[in-house]
Amino acid sequence: MKYHVTAIMIFTAILLAACGGDEQGQGPTQDLMDTEHPEERGSQIDNPRTINNVGDSWGLKQDREKVRQAAESVPGVEVERVILEGPIVRVTANVDNGRLADGEREEWEEQIEQAIYRAVPRYDIEVRVR
Repeated sequence: MKYHVTAIMIFTAILLAACGGDEQGQGPTQDLMDTEHPEERGSQIDNPRTINNVGDSWGLKQDREKVRQAAESVPGVEVERVILEGPIVRVTANVDNGRLADGEREEWEEQIEQAIYRAVPRYDIEVRVR
């Protein structure tokens, strides 16, 4: 009988401790992001490189096409090849100018790289102009 009373008292103490809670109604996870109201997160900047921000455009085929369109949006550029390897996209392009000096080649590569980055910023971009 003595053990039953002790067991009931311990069980009651545990139950009361578990049901206690914070007086303000906030649990221990209040410091975490409020998932009920994601629009109230403040001025958090969304990272376009995260997988939850890709929307309907997710996939290698869609990304490859976006890269091609972005590179060819630079006047005089024709994309020869687009290779996606994990976080890296490698683009080989031809330009209308024929023979290029090193300075011109670097300028073309920079223009193409910027255009691609604006379209798909989640990749590290390597451009080669022929």
